[in-house]
Amino acid sequence: YDIIPTVGFVDKKTRIKNDPYDIPTVGITDKKTSRKLVKLLFLMALNTSDLKACYKAVRRKWDYSKYDLRGLLVDDYLERLLNTIKEYHAPIADLFGTGVGVEFMKIDSDIVDYVISDHLERSIPILTVHDSFIVPYGQEAGLSRSMQTAFEWITHQANIDTKYHEQMLS
Repeated sequence: YDIIPTVGFVDKKTRIKNDPYDIPTVGITDKKTSRKLVKLLFLMALNTSDLKACYKAVRRKWDYSKYDLRGLLVDDYLERLLNTIKEYHAPIADLFGTGVGVEFMKIDSDIVDYVISDHLERSIPILTVHDSFIVPYGQEAGLSRSMQTAFEWITHQANIDTKYHEQMLS
């Protein structure tokens, strides 16, 4: 899962059990569109202490050319959706609207820095793409160990789930 929600749950001494963005949305039947909106609102609500500004940012960042939700993303709808997100993620509900996401992004950055440095020290090529890493075939286990170590060292918590994109392993 994305590192930002993971760090939020770790901060509360608990774990994410499922995809944090798989939350039902009223008026949106397409799963991909629903997930994109939940993810955007989730992250924006962690990054801001002003929820009205959060809702405005969601509308500004939403790609209406790909996902036409014109007229749906009003403050009342986004507030109800955020309340649903909070219900699904009760352990971290108090983090939304606090601006703590900026601290979580720093942790994410520190983890990425650790993993890249670790691979460079071992002369293993590594690329980052958003919150993912690409390493040569056969280096997946080392990457997973490096991510585990980085997460444990930086957050002082163990047992983060790492996942592989299956199409990349063939």
